[in-house]
Amino acid sequence: MADVYMLLGKYGLLQYLNEYIESGLFSTKFAWKIIIDKTVSLQAKFDVAQRLLCSDEYNLLENVIRPGNCSPLKDIARADPNLLTTCQTILNSIGLLTSCPFSQNCSLSNFIVDNITVNSMCFCTTNDGQRTRLWERVFNRIGIFRFTAFMSISAFGQTASLLKLSSKNENERFSNFSITMAAFQLLKVEVY
Repeated sequence: MADVYMLLGKYGLLQYLNEYIESGLFSTKFAWKIIIDKTVSLQAKFDVAQRLLCSDEYNLLENVIRPGNCSPLKDIARADPNLLTTCQTILNSIGLLTSCPFSQNCSLSNFIVDNITVNSMCFCTTNDGQRTRLWERVFNRIGIFRFTAFMSISAFGQTASLLKLSSKNENERFSNFSITMAAFQLLKVEVY
């Protein structure tokens, strides 16, 4: 019984035990499954989101993860279904950027690269026109002085900053829509 009490306390379910003691009516197995699933999975999702946000040195995930709620990009996709692919591409690119590096083959240049997102945003020579369009939009948005400082950071830092600018949103809309769409055009290439 002590283990059950500790487990209920860990997940904040002691009120259900108190209700049982007061009323004598114990919830059905199905009802308990629903209660535990809601409480435990919600807490686990919240813990994972907090851990990800705390370990994000570039603050890349602040526009993508809201602990205890769905992603703002999901809200954007719901509000405008035409942007679903754009939101998915940006989320996938952020995931690929923040995950452990592993070798991948660039489907455009056929080079083996450590991070396909960094390669697409900074190095792949087959999409220079799209990359130039993205950099022009970034330059117009942030100005010459910030752009000069931006160009002096590492390729990984540039990619993280570009994805952060691309994913920035307010009121179920992208704040930098032209940058978002230019980044989407650059990143929408399949990897294998």
